[in-house]
Amino acid sequence: QEREARRFFACSAHRKRSGCSFFQWADEKESVAKREVRMEIYGASRNVETPHAVQYSGMREALSQHDKQSSSGGGANAGPHSVCTDCACLITAKKSGGPSGSHKGHKTVDKLSTVDLLQPSHFLPALEDTTSNAQYLFAGKAVKCVLDQLHSLNIRHVVCIGAPRIHEAIVSACLINQEPHGSMRSFLLEWDRRFASFFAPSEYQNFNMFNHHFFGGADGQACLTDFLAKATLSGVAVVMDPPFGGLARPLGACVEWLWAMAAEHCKSGKEKKASRTILSAASKPDRELATIWVFPYFLESQLVEAMPVMHMLDYKVDYDNHPLYTSVGRKKAVKRKSPVRLFTNIAPDQFVLPTEEGYRLCAPCQRYVAAENQHCDTCKACTTKNGPTYVHCTECKSCVKPGRVHCSTCKLCLPPGHQCNRVTHEEGLGGSAGPTCHRCGMTGHKRRHCPDADGASAPGPPAKKAKKGKRRG
Repeated sequence: QEREARRFFACSAHRKRSGCSFFQWADEKESVAKREVRMEIYGASRNVETPHAVQYSGMREALSQHDKQSSSGGGANAGPHSVCTDCACLITAKKSGGPSGSHKGHKTVDKLSTVDLLQPSHFLPALEDTTSNAQYLFAGKAVKCVLDQLHSLNIRHVVCIGAPRIHEAIVSACLINQEPHGSMRSFLLEWDRRFASFFAPSEYQNFNMFNHHFFGGADGQACLTDFLAKATLSGVAVVMDPPFGGLARPLGACVEWLWAMAAEHCKSGKEKKASRTILSAASKPDRELATIWVFPYFLESQLVEAMPVMHMLDYKVDYDNHPLYTSVGRKKAVKRKSPVRLFTNIAPDQFVLPTEEGYRLCAPCQRYVAAENQHCDTCKACTTKNGPTYVHCTECKSCVKPGRVHCSTCKLCLPPGHQCNRVTHEEGLGGSAGPTCHRCGMTGHKRRHCPDADGASAPGPPAKKAKKGKRRG
């Protein structure tokens, strides 16, 4: 028999206790021992062996060398530099036989220019823990689409939350004065501490987007405040690429926290009326920043519930290192196409998607749509969200995915051969019926508590850490 569920506190960054062991029931007072454990964990998160300013010292030397060579015509090719990818730092001294000192035997990348150093995600191995910090990095065309659009809207300051490729493109363009993005400035808020070796504290801070916590403390937040103080509210944008397994509500709270900080610290002055019309009609220009949130289309309802001012664009975001959602190297991946989209509070008619990728303006909808997203005269909208063009069902009074047939029993368009009266996963999402079980299809409980499963477990404290199995290659 199921026991009543209990609320508890756990780590906001790690979805498994193997990443962070803290656990506390919400209805129990924290014991002295638990508090000591919590403070020990918190202290460990701040006690980085090498302070940010020291980590960045090697990069500062490289930039100084770049400036000297630039004055004599060396330019972007200043270097060459070497990086230890195991330690994620520049190697400042080399012997003829290879890297010296503590880097001997480590993996290194050589012959990097100064501009290359400002794009560390291109040579550092991506993090792979899918329960906390897996990194999937934007493909070049996705970076270009976002930056071209922000620049055309007169955005000159960008706060990147977990979107390092956007940040890297801006700072590297600034270094060599490459237009059009060389006039922009960027600040990266990122969980990955390795970026401290390549970006100054005024450009990057170690950050948890689920509770907007700076691991650098008040000094880290002060760096962001200084960045915002150099911009006007209309000239700042937020680009966020969060983990798709994260809850939309705390992520939305992080965005709103950043909006409030910008409203407080951005330069005051007369805002150009034209620059404020880029936001959608539902937005509040005096309180909001232009924001782009990268998320899968099938999580639209959760995102919009958390932030009603956001709406989904048709642009499909490709990644360089995702096994499926990339247009490089795999034919099956290209056919599948990415389900990841851009959500934004920028007015749909202001966000121009690249026509060279097949996007076009729908005149009735006044927004840019994908080639397969055809306008439905009955629905009076472009309804296709993913895959082939949706078809209109007169019974459902809406457009549905092709291949589905209307079931008079279920009163829905469902795949042929489905089991009637079986509650679908989509109905459980965001509905009043509550969570949906993936095992039996009924609402009111989740799979791990399903009464149809042999030995189903009831709610309780987290299970003990399982033994590690073989890692997949």
